[in-house]
Amino acid sequence: KIPKEHRYEWLSDARNNMYSAHCLAMYDDLQVATEKDARTHKFFDALLLGDMAKAETEFKDIYLSMKSSPLSRKAEIDIAFLVDLTGSMGPYAPTISSMIKALVEKQGAVMEKLTTNFPETEFTFRVAVMGFRDIDDQDRQFKEVVWDSGSHFSEDVDEVIRFSSSMMWYTSGGGDIAEDLLGAISRSACWDAAGDWASPMRFMVVLTDAPAHGLTNDARPSDNYAARHPLSITPCSVMGELLSKNIDLFFCSFDPHATSKTEEELCHQYAAHTNNPDQRQVSVIPLLESDQPAGSRNSGISAIRHIIFVLDESGSMKNEWNGVVNAYNNFIARRQQHQCDSDLISVVQFDETARITVQHCPIESTPRQLSQQKGRTQFHPAAIEACSVARATPVSHVPLVVFMSDGGANDSSAASQEFSSLNSEI
Repeated sequence: KIPKEHRYEWLSDARNNMYSAHCLAMYDDLQVATEKDARTHKFFDALLLGDMAKAETEFKDIYLSMKSSPLSRKAEIDIAFLVDLTGSMGPYAPTISSMIKALVEKQGAVMEKLTTNFPETEFTFRVAVMGFRDIDDQDRQFKEVVWDSGSHFSEDVDEVIRFSSSMMWYTSGGGDIAEDLLGAISRSACWDAAGDWASPMRFMVVLTDAPAHGLTNDARPSDNYAARHPLSITPCSVMGELLSKNIDLFFCSFDPHATSKTEEELCHQYAAHTNNPDQRQVSVIPLLESDQPAGSRNSGISAIRHIIFVLDESGSMKNEWNGVVNAYNNFIARRQQHQCDSDLISVVQFDETARITVQHCPIESTPRQLSQQKGRTQFHPAAIEACSVARATPVSHVPLVVFMSDGGANDSSAASQEFSSLNSEI
């Protein structure tokens, strides 16, 4: 309690302290205003001098200074992973969930780097996962979940990983080379459940090995929707949806050659969009190294193949023939599951002679049953025929010879020389 005789002095001190605080705040505001005014003067000076490059730089500085603000003590981050579930993603499926977990939680991951660089800020990750296939997969095209919180995003990373693992269990569908990447990005950007895209920092990560419809490379012509998306979605409209939600895009490719044109177009449309005054950019991340030009004969798992089966039908194979035919059919089925619908199939069957029973047949029309002759075993005639068929491979395809037999032959060295010469040529 303040004695009566000291109250005036106390009130005067309180008033002076309040005025001092106001003066300091006014001084700080004046300093900021002076700095902004100096930037504005520099902008107009550059305009008057006709230095448009400097004027653009000064304007960008003004804009960014107005937009920027220090991080708060707590910050939430939304990350949505869009995962290609089509057949060609089969080889990568086992790594997807562990990759997502590593990006979010493991040593050197995003969370660790943020907490290291901004130790004063407590970060919270909210993660979402959506699987996608192609337009013709219809009701199987999208796989997503809204959690009990009412949002596609969850702070429980393990919960999201379990969902991701379950949806990657069986990759299938797709049909043509291109996939509905634009439809997937648009669908995720337009999520509107309670709590969707509610954090101030928002990121979308696309994981695929395929181009978008209308953006395939010339060497990969299989595109059922090259001219127009059924929903009239375009790269420009999709990038606009991302920017309107303040979402940064990361494009991660398992086949950089196949996706190069898609990457270029998305990067261009995002950077040049009228809703992007900050000049933000799409981040492109190749997940596999590739030193071959697009469409080359060694362009990897998704290369278009001419598969030449060389099958021993001699008498010693009478008890194994059904197994040989089953292996032949399983190989073809696996290629179809991986969307290799442009493959060609040839079959050379041999005993002491060789015969071509299938030649340059589209994979979907390949016969499933093969008859057996049951003669003696000779490799060299089969090698000659197989190499002849391989040399007739179209330039659009990569030849692959699959040789099946149960034993040796006295002409195996000559057969080996034929295949060695073929390998040197192609």
